[in-house]
Amino acid sequence: MDAESKIRRYWSFFFYSMLFWSSMITRDAAAEIVDVGVGVILDFDSPVGIVGNSTMSIALEDFYASVGRGYRTRLKLHYRDSRSSVTEAASAALELIKTAGVKAIIGPQTSEEADFLAHMGSKAHVPVISFSALGSLPSQSQTPFFIRMAQSDSSQARPVAALLQAFAWKEVVLVHDDSYSGNDLIPYLTDAIQEVGTTIKRRIIIPPVPDEAIIRQKINELSADHQVRIFIVHLPVSICEIFFKEANEARLMEEGHAWIVTSRIADLVKSLDLSVVNSMEGVLGVKTYVPEFLNLNNFQFRWKRRFRKERPEKEVAELDVYAVWAYDATWALAFAAEKAFVPGLTHAHDRHDSAAKFMDMEVSPVGRRLLQALLSTRFNGLNGAQVSLPDGRLNSPNTFEIINLVSGSAGGRRVGYWTPNYGLSRSVRSVKSYSAKVEDLAGIIWPGGLTSRPRPQITRPNIALNIGYPIKVGYKEFVMRDERNVTEGYSVEIFGAVMDAMASKVQANFQPFNNGHVGRSGYYDDLIYQVYLKNYDAVVGDMTIIGNRSNYVDFSQPYTDSGISMIVPVVDSDVTKKLWWFLVPLSKGLWLATIGISVLKGVLIWIFEHSKNREFQGTKAEQIGKVLYFSFTVFMFANREKLNTNYARFISGLWTFVVFVLVTSYGANLTSILTVEKLRPKVTDLQTLIKNKEKIGYQNGSFVLEFLKEQGAAESNLVPCGSAEDYAKALSLGSANGGVSAIVDEIPYIKVFLKSYCRNFTMAGKTYRTGGFGFVFPKGSPMVSDVSRAILQLVGSDKMTQIENKWFGNMTCPNPLQTTDFSYGLSLSNFSSIYLTTLSVSAITVIAYSISLKYEERKRARVVAEEEDPYEPKDQGIVEATTDDGQVEVVDEINARHNENVVPI
Repeated sequence: MDAESKIRRYWSFFFYSMLFWSSMITRDAAAEIVDVGVGVILDFDSPVGIVGNSTMSIALEDFYASVGRGYRTRLKLHYRDSRSSVTEAASAALELIKTAGVKAIIGPQTSEEADFLAHMGSKAHVPVISFSALGSLPSQSQTPFFIRMAQSDSSQARPVAALLQAFAWKEVVLVHDDSYSGNDLIPYLTDAIQEVGTTIKRRIIIPPVPDEAIIRQKINELSADHQVRIFIVHLPVSICEIFFKEANEARLMEEGHAWIVTSRIADLVKSLDLSVVNSMEGVLGVKTYVPEFLNLNNFQFRWKRRFRKERPEKEVAELDVYAVWAYDATWALAFAAEKAFVPGLTHAHDRHDSAAKFMDMEVSPVGRRLLQALLSTRFNGLNGAQVSLPDGRLNSPNTFEIINLVSGSAGGRRVGYWTPNYGLSRSVRSVKSYSAKVEDLAGIIWPGGLTSRPRPQITRPNIALNIGYPIKVGYKEFVMRDERNVTEGYSVEIFGAVMDAMASKVQANFQPFNNGHVGRSGYYDDLIYQVYLKNYDAVVGDMTIIGNRSNYVDFSQPYTDSGISMIVPVVDSDVTKKLWWFLVPLSKGLWLATIGISVLKGVLIWIFEHSKNREFQGTKAEQIGKVLYFSFTVFMFANREKLNTNYARFISGLWTFVVFVLVTSYGANLTSILTVEKLRPKVTDLQTLIKNKEKIGYQNGSFVLEFLKEQGAAESNLVPCGSAEDYAKALSLGSANGGVSAIVDEIPYIKVFLKSYCRNFTMAGKTYRTGGFGFVFPKGSPMVSDVSRAILQLVGSDKMTQIENKWFGNMTCPNPLQTTDFSYGLSLSNFSSIYLTTLSVSAITVIAYSISLKYEERKRARVVAEEEDPYEPKDQGIVEATTDDGQVEVVDEINARHNENVVPI
């Protein structure tokens, strides 16, 4: 065999060997890939089923072409049509688990289907994943193998309530179907609506199977009721199409009506026929928010192209939030299948894994591993947001779009957003605080093509109320009956203004309450108790809001100032009438401290200057006189003495600064005293009066009596008074002469009293908080919230000012007292920092002066010692030398040797 034949033979052997091993490797690799069966149960004729079916197939292609390219598992989808029937869905699930051996199920489309299949999956350990069942059931605790890959239906209750709050709609009609999906949201929606002060006036319940005759009957019921024209609709798309066509024919989509649809309709509005959308013009919708993302846009393009190819006979559907959830559910299951993969177990079933079997189904051995893998899966979804399933529920931000359906717009027009943190807003990334206002939304086109929001005229029958009011002994400005037998007064007129602001027309029948104890203690409590006994529908008057009264009745928002304070006489405080009036600007303590520190300053100056300044020498009497003279002339900056030491100059400069501050403060305070009002309260503390057992007055029948007892006052020292004239007389007499030292009352009465008597009396002391005056209604009365809201709008308005001026006149006192805690003099505490600093610096100066004296004494002692023994050896390197003029000089020894004029000693 020649060499060429051998080479050809070797190459052939090598080629076939490589081909053999390549085929073996490919076969082994193929053998390692495991198909994981997954059942898909949807209604393929419904919008959710159509979108979900095609979405999941594309999702698998995308997954295994990218992140799952090297995975050992492949999801294999087994499709079954549920035809929107629970029995069909259950039968399909049973067949998929027993025959096809699926390890998971995607798509129980409705909450009814999901509830049944969830229990089946939990028995068989087969995870059931739903991307369209939005109800609160099945629960995770009862069906641990159920995964909800969708946003909870209950999360839209607050956005719907926020719209009602923004447009101030107080009564609504709720329309929903009688199915599990239709009823599940209602408790959450009812609570949210009531929290914003709106009432569900009526509920229209439609059978879950669409029937035009029944729907037409329900529409006729709505059309016949003209009282409420705001509607909330929570229906499936199949019923919605019929419902709004009938509503349009019944002229319920015209001017004056408003409609809000939940996400059950708004999320699928693109799938509605255009004629149905046109019949829904002006409807507001709460739609699940899907962020715009590049991957989502690319997917939408590919999905539409696939849809046209696979279903050329159908119109191209529109992607919605269910497509996003279906796509993400498929990816989550693909991730989990790879994590849960165990060779040899994927196709096997364990008939002994459970003590009991369910419908003769084997318990999946990989089910629990697959469930744990699903719960721990985290990835970025189709819309760019992170997908996770804590507790088997989609971790969702619960953000919604607010859309407005208009003619020619299949998907509706976005007018705003709702987020849990910010409420309604025009931007999904708002940074404002939570609010629900009309201004937070863009312009809306309402039914009938109007741009102004509907304000339904709710016709209500007149409300007749029997209203009790107190018989007043004094302060009749609040409530009284005039000579024409007409009930009037400040409280009555406020009540009338509040009733005018409400939608209801109230016919008030005022009745005075006379139990034979008018003006006595407990009279007001007895009157309020009549409302509890249902003898009166309300009470109007000067009724103070107190905690124990609230146990029996409800009070409206207060319409007056709240609090309890004292009325006391004022005393003339004209200081110029006093002999020593010029001492008033400073307190006694401050005067004494100033004198003491001034003398101390003079003593210090004398210490520093005595030995070196002849002006500070002389006899003891002369020196004491000089010290005192120097101490006080500094107030007039009249010091003429020359100071020789730096210590004295420093102390003198420091004290000059202190005097400057003191003199200017004295002048300013004196000016204030001579120009301010010369009246001040005689008493400023209630506890002092109680402690001194002085007489204290209070208004007849007022709860203030109990308040004073709680403060520790003996009832024997408490004097009842009736009118403002009684107040003035009792205060003028004083406690010692049969009157009172002070009168304790509520601030509204005090203001009325001071309007006429402010020259001689004033309000003083601490203000004790109370609830103010409010209107009384029975417990749980629906009028309370409306009355309180009207009071809040009335308070501070021009109308309120007009009513006050009518009954109380100008409340400004001609001689107002600016403060109730009047004090003239500046105290020592006002100058404590300056004086402490002065004393501290003076002490340091004395210490420094003492140290310098010690140093000079030691220096003189050394010089004296040297003069006694001039030839005593000095420190090494240092010599003392005598110059030509005879003076002693200390020089360096080396320099001394080179200086011919200096002779070492």
